[in-house]
Amino acid sequence: MAGGVVAVDPSTNRVRWKKNLPYSMAHGNGVLTTASDLLFIGQPDGNLLCLDARDGRELWRWQTGAGVSSAPIAYGIDGEQYVAVYAGGTSIPYGNSAPRGDHLWAFKLGGGAPPAPTPPPPVVRRPVSGGPVDGGAVNNTVVLARVYAGGQVGAVESTAVNAMAIDDCHSPRPTGKIEVTG
Repeated sequence: MAGGVVAVDPSTNRVRWKKNLPYSMAHGNGVLTTASDLLFIGQPDGNLLCLDARDGRELWRWQTGAGVSSAPIAYGIDGEQYVAVYAGGTSIPYGNSAPRGDHLWAFKLGGGAPPAPTPPPPVVRRPVSGGPVDGGAVNNTVVLARVYAGGQVGAVESTAVNAMAIDDCHSPRPTGKIEVTG
């Protein structure tokens, strides 16, 4: 349940830098980069981060008061540059533990508004439901992003979030391996 930002050099297809973050970043946390090599990204704990796009170093952090699950935007008015972000919180993937709110923040250089109070952080680890599955009981097969149709792996991709199906329709036939399909 953790995430990060990875910068890839498109001319070499190699990772230039990586910044690990404590929260999942796959639920609406868009990234804004600017021509001056600033990278903005919000987090479920309410922090809006500004990173150096060249090396991932954190330059600035602002507490918005609610989980940020939207992409920051940049715009200009009368020659003044702004960065704005909506902080409203979300229940994905943190259930009801992510801080909720209704905040629209707009920033400019030299602004004087104070940050919001820090809300309680979201619970990072969600409880696991269901019991363990013995691989031999499901023909040692785990299928990712596919559904089962008539006891067979279907051709249709699952649209469910974090989809995974365990084939428990076949008779046990332990092979000592896990087959990943899809």
